[in-house]
Amino acid sequence: MSGILHLNDILYFPVPKNIFNVGRCPEIKGSPLTLYLYILYLSQERTKASIYITNEELQRITGMSKNTILNARAVLEEAGFISFSKGSGGYTYILLNPETAKVLVNSLRGEYPPLDFNSLQPDQLRSYYLHHAKGEVNEGDSGIMVRCPFHDDRSPSMSINLDNGSVWHCHPCGISGRLIEFETRMAQAKRETITTSEAHKRVRAVLVSVGAIDATLGLPEAKYEYHNGNGAVVFEVLRYKGKKFRQRQPDTDKPGHYVWKVNSAQKVLYGLPAVLEAELVIICEGEKDVNNLRLLNLNDAKERPVAVTTCPGGASKWRASYSQALKGKRVVIFPDQDFAGRRHAAAVEYALKGIASEVRVCHFPDGFKDMTEYLGEHGATDLALLIDGGWISVPTAV
Repeated sequence: MSGILHLNDILYFPVPKNIFNVGRCPEIKGSPLTLYLYILYLSQERTKASIYITNEELQRITGMSKNTILNARAVLEEAGFISFSKGSGGYTYILLNPETAKVLVNSLRGEYPPLDFNSLQPDQLRSYYLHHAKGEVNEGDSGIMVRCPFHDDRSPSMSINLDNGSVWHCHPCGISGRLIEFETRMAQAKRETITTSEAHKRVRAVLVSVGAIDATLGLPEAKYEYHNGNGAVVFEVLRYKGKKFRQRQPDTDKPGHYVWKVNSAQKVLYGLPAVLEAELVIICEGEKDVNNLRLLNLNDAKERPVAVTTCPGGASKWRASYSQALKGKRVVIFPDQDFAGRRHAAAVEYALKGIASEVRVCHFPDGFKDMTEYLGEHGATDLALLIDGGWISVPTAV
């Protein structure tokens, strides 16, 4: 039971064999099994290994009393199937691998940006520390004061600076550190010795359980490479299920590795080398639309390849530098058929005034929201009629 399975767009948790193996741990049946299966179900629905469930919800769904749930929860913890922590009105349940007692991976065997603790926002950091805090909490201008969990603290004596990478300091203990040191000491307080890697996993599990970060993205559905004018990859956009996007750039110091930030990356149009070579350029609103339109292998009236492009980030993300790549060219804009798409098209059209030689904004017939939908029922000939004016030479079928 190493993680979550993903088959035919359905998520599955493997059922631990320990449930049936009475030789290794207590047999799980009755109310503990009912509770465990409900936790598995919610974990599948939310694609999280850590979930918060209210006491009221558990009693209502399982039909069990408060004491029965309490006993069932204790059996599951003792057997190594779950760990849990008390919250306001309920509990956060964390699924464990009963063979290793480690938290189940929060993934679908996918590729994820590593968690950069230095990039966490104050609200995310506050959620993490409040998860561990007991009793009184004092809010300050740049952080919070909490009762130190590492000694018998009767009043808040640990200061946590949320604006400086989560630096914490306990004045009576004389100790300080950051997230990893805090999680490591939390383990030591429970007489555990953990590695830095394990501390990272536990911090991530807490952040997931309190809703501070996404539990999982899964395998990317598509990868879109952005090249500079020389053809070198400057950054990539990864598309995940649910139209979630993440960007990364090649790590120049480690070939084959990536930096999951693109602040320093050169921002360019998608397919820039082809854009620079073409005389006619079609702009869509997303990389998926661009790739589908490219399959038509369109040529302009002089039988030169038509370039298809978009800007990173989608609607409302056009930059002045993108316009310069279209200087002197004919440009066709196909916006998505919604308010954001039409506004984006108007902004791009305005930005290209005096730069592109001609600009046309073309709209799809009713019933089609974007290029991908339109191409599901139409081909190059119909698209050429939408553009009109003889700008497109319909290619012969291959």
